[in-house]
Amino acid sequence: MKPKYDLIKDKSGVSINEHCIRVSKNKRLKDDKIRLLAYLHEVFEDTDVSEDDLYTLGLTRMDVDTLKLLTRYKVMTYRNYIRKIIDSGDMDAIIIKASDLEDNMDMTRYNRNLTTRDKSLLKRYKIAYHLIRINLK
Repeated sequence: MKPKYDLIKDKSGVSINEHCIRVSKNKRLKDDKIRLLAYLHEVFEDTDVSEDDLYTLGLTRMDVDTLKLLTRYKVMTYRNYIRKIIDSGDMDAIIIKASDLEDNMDMTRYNRNLTTRDKSLLKRYKIAYHLIRINLK
């Protein structure tokens, strides 16, 4: 499933599909199911794919719940979003978020000089990564 990710650009101007592929290939992810969830971690935030679409593809309620945890809703602060993932105790979501943050902090992704916004995002990602890492088991 390639949920229209090619049409969406990430904050560094690259197709979000590339980001999702990199996140799903992180060495931390030990099986095909968690790699699939990692690939789909942006699905609710960045596409019009619905829960029903995912059930039709064979995902379980638990899988969809993990993807919902990984979704930052517009009304939610970034800090509360990270806290939601940690407080859930869902190790798949925590591991996927760690992988996502590792990719977001990879300076080789940026094909331009960093803007003030980029630097601010990197600082936020580093703080979130520290919080996520201390909750990895």
